[in-house]
Amino acid sequence: MSIKPITDQTFDKIIQAADVPVVVDVWASWCHLCKLQAAYLEDAAHSHADGAQFFTLNADENPAVVRRFKIFGLPALLYFHGGKLIVRKTGVQSVAAINAQLMQLTPAAMVSGVKTSVLSRLNWEWAVVVFGLLLAIGGIIFKSLQ
Repeated sequence: MSIKPITDQTFDKIIQAADVPVVVDVWASWCHLCKLQAAYLEDAAHSHADGAQFFTLNADENPAVVRRFKIFGLPALLYFHGGKLIVRKTGVQSVAAINAQLMQLTPAAMVSGVKTSVLSRLNWEWAVVVFGLLLAIGGIIFKSLQ
């Protein structure tokens, strides 16, 4: 999944049209920590190619969005779902932190190794029950082999 740029002019249209969670990385060229955040965001975007959209917003070139969301520190990550800002994080966020935040937004869609289209057909609670049963069966088989 590639991370695409977003601007003051395209921001609202993209955020409102998204049917999955959106992560916007607000950065600036003079911000050294923003470069580290970009690497982490790239890893997270690769992990969530089907379950989220990732964008970058240059704070110096797009001041309207920066003012609107009261961004006072960089890097900043903005998490949107259903067209609304859900969470704002300032400072470098690790890949694990990004993944955890996305998991909170849509837990069923973000389970590692399972495609979103498969889980969208399942109820999250049933997925947990099935996983628990598989673990129990595996334990029984393991004990019988000893």
